[in-house]
Amino acid sequence: MAKTTERSTLRDPLDSMREYLRIVDACGLAGDDVSMERIPAAAASKLSELEARLGARLVHRAPRRIELTDKGIQYLGDARARVGEATLPHSASWQARRETQGVVRLRAPIDFAVHQLTKHLPRFNALFPRIAIDVDTSVHAGRTKLGADLLIALRRHPPRGDHDVRGLAMSRTVMCAAPDYLDRHGRPSHPRELADHALLLRPAAAGSSQTLSLRRDAADSDGSAGHVHRFDPGVRAALSSSNTHLSYAGALAGLGVCCLPSFVIEDALLESALERVLPQWSLPARTVWLCMLSSKAASSAVWLTHEYLLAMFGASDGDPWLNSENANG
Repeated sequence: MAKTTERSTLRDPLDSMREYLRIVDACGLAGDDVSMERIPAAAASKLSELEARLGARLVHRAPRRIELTDKGIQYLGDARARVGEATLPHSASWQARRETQGVVRLRAPIDFAVHQLTKHLPRFNALFPRIAIDVDTSVHAGRTKLGADLLIALRRHPPRGDHDVRGLAMSRTVMCAAPDYLDRHGRPSHPRELADHALLLRPAAAGSSQTLSLRRDAADSDGSAGHVHRFDPGVRAALSSSNTHLSYAGALAGLGVCCLPSFVIEDALLESALERVLPQWSLPARTVWLCMLSSKAASSAVWLTHEYLLAMFGASDGDPWLNSENANG
């Protein structure tokens, strides 16, 4: 009997991708590995069905942890791109709503607002000149209380609450430094060599440490893929600040090695003002979530802003702020 293919079992080839995206976003699988306890039985069953249907393993299951495989990450990127293209409004649809007017209250972490929203607002304003965006940056990156028409939150797991939640994109934490600093102090080839470098880090929370956990993305002579190395910077933290802008400025000035979200350093990497450090090692990633009150209660202006943000970020393959030259693998 011939092997059953996805095309013969589904009316729409995008159904599997939509289903996969729903599971990944709901369970927070786009970030670091997740406890098996967080995966509902129904979601685990659906994942197994998808894997059987596709003939590929999408997640690695350990006794207590679950994480996406390389194939799972690739399929996630393909799914975001194809589903995004299928749902992206055509230019004619945008133009038909050009006269929509209103004020949209948007809450977002200041780092994301400064480095990403400002890039896309000019185009939005050209499309919808009568919609005003009132941006509140007082929200903490991980806070999930809406308090506005739209909320952008950065966290591993989807925010909970009485609102619609969509995953915009995954953002990796990237270790980087200015090229001139690396020219002077050398480019580390293994996390243990960070002991010889000045680090710019966020202060540790009360009762915790600044220990960095780096996961090896590909096998080399020192170990296999997936190996985790934990590094305690100790006194080598040249600057400790919760202000991302200060760490970013310090890195640009050649003060040392820092760990910053990909959406912050996107331009600096493209302009070679910063260079990735230990690019074959990964730090934990977070998902950028977009929250909105029920679409039935949203005004036309809010709905258009919501759809525009999804169109700008939600159809990206993997981390949209790391181009093919700078991305791992």
